[in-house]
Amino acid sequence: EERIPLKIYTSNKKSLIITIKEVFQVGSLIQIFALRDIKIKYAQTSIGFLWAILNPLFTALILTFVFGVVLKTETGSYPHFLYTFTGLLGWNYFSSCLIDGGSSIVDSRELVNKVYFPKLILPLSKCYAALIDLAIYLIFCFVVVVIYKFPLGIHLLYFPLFILLLICFSFSVATLFSALILRFRDFRFISPFIIRIGLYLTPIAYSLESVPQEFYNIYCLNPMVGITEGIRWSILGGSMGITSVIISIVGTLILFFISLLAFQRVDRKIADII
Repeated sequence: EERIPLKIYTSNKKSLIITIKEVFQVGSLIQIFALRDIKIKYAQTSIGFLWAILNPLFTALILTFVFGVVLKTETGSYPHFLYTFTGLLGWNYFSSCLIDGGSSIVDSRELVNKVYFPKLILPLSKCYAALIDLAIYLIFCFVVVVIYKFPLGIHLLYFPLFILLLICFSFSVATLFSALILRFRDFRFISPFIIRIGLYLTPIAYSLESVPQEFYNIYCLNPMVGITEGIRWSILGGSMGITSVIISIVGTLILFFISLLAFQRVDRKIADII
């Protein structure tokens, strides 16, 4: 009779490396938590996954009216709605990870107190679950590109790299905020504020070229600037602010390690502060 080895996890293991190993060892939990979140999110809804399209669609229409009709911002040779809709692709995923992942540990306090498992799984599962909405939005995004009869170019080969950068950055922010919210509940109210302000501080409905030169370098410190530019460039082609992309890559790598270290520091005290 084959015996399955039993792994016992204890809270005495405090090393970051050990925590990461534990995450890989119980990776199936990520899928379980993600499926649970997806079922809860769309349970008892009449149109189900269509909300993954309707929400960004209405946002894109509003932004197109404000920036394209009222303010008349330039988007080059691209139709304003198409430009905005592709710009929202990465932003919607990021905002979902920030809101859901940031509060993941606090919302699961009963589970956290009952059984031990690597808590890093919680924000990670939220980012994993958000990939479903991202995939649905992506399919519809390419439908919009086809409707506008906009040709896809060789830039599309770089699309997976920018999506990977988006996922890494979103996970880093979600992990950092899950640690901050756990320690300081005020950050739970800061997250929606960041989403609202960040929507206008990211070149989603206007071009990066419209940013005044004296504010350009400061503006590009927002990693979502380079990520948004890269995703849109890989789909539509044209020009891309390479400086903003480089800043996004470097900033994401730095934030990734900072978020893990911050989370590990709080992880040692979860039982006391949750």
